Amino acid sequence: AVVSTQSTGEYEEVGAVITEDLSAATHIIGVKAPEPEELIEDKCYAFFSHTIKAQPEGMPLLDEIVRKNITLLDYEKMTNEDGSRNVAFGHYAGVAGMINVLHGLGLRMLSLGVTSPFLHIGLAHNYATVADVKPVLARIGESLQKYKLPRVIAPLTFSFTGSGNVSQGARSIFDLLPHEYIDPNDMQEAAMNGDPSICYATVLSRSNAMQRIDGKPYLPRTLLLTGSSTKTYLLKRLPPTRPV
Repeated sequence: AVVSTQSTGEYEEVGAVITEDLSAATHIIGVKAPEPEELIEDKCYAFFSHTIKAQPEGMPLLDEIVRKNITLLDYEKMTNEDGSRNVAFGHYAGVAGMINVLHGLGLRMLSLGVTSPFLHIGLAHNYATVADVKPVLARIGESLQKYKLPRVIAPLTFSFTGSGNVSQGARSIFDLLPHEYIDPNDMQEAAMNGDPSICYATVLSRSNAMQRIDGKPYLPRTLLLTGSSTKTYLLKRLPPTRPV
């Protein structure tokens, strides 16, 4: 279910017509992709379809779009002259996602029989502003440093992929915990022998994830032009224990 901080009444106050029947609409605008069976024939949709890279999980949706004669305006294909995207997930997507990750981490630890201070953080929609969650994270950090997590689960290691809006937003929340950023090559050692009172993190770039098959140096431009000459080894580089 979608959770919104705005009520239906607030939408109505600014002129929105609330209805479950979208058959009269010519253009249907969303963020996340609908289920294939929810698509209405002969309409124009705008949303993130996650199909432009031929992602296998998105192919049933794309097949249904074609079958129902739908025009799709995919946000990922809205770009400027240099190819950069005009529409993308922003800073607060990372903020909300990281809050929810920490909430889920607390539940996961509890399922393993470990009580942790992460049980005290709620889902992102429970906080009206980022300022409201900062005291919660401060208390979690104090608890981590005072009591430490048991060695069976600590220290926690976090890997952030890329340096875009979402990654920066996620790290802005992570940075409120006692932490240290380290090189990807040091993650294994940190996971096994690091300080259990802090969280370790690394930021992975494409150069950490991509390797030329022919042994030549990785170059982003070369990857875009000749993607077949590269292979990924991202999962091999992450520590095998306790990653978030």
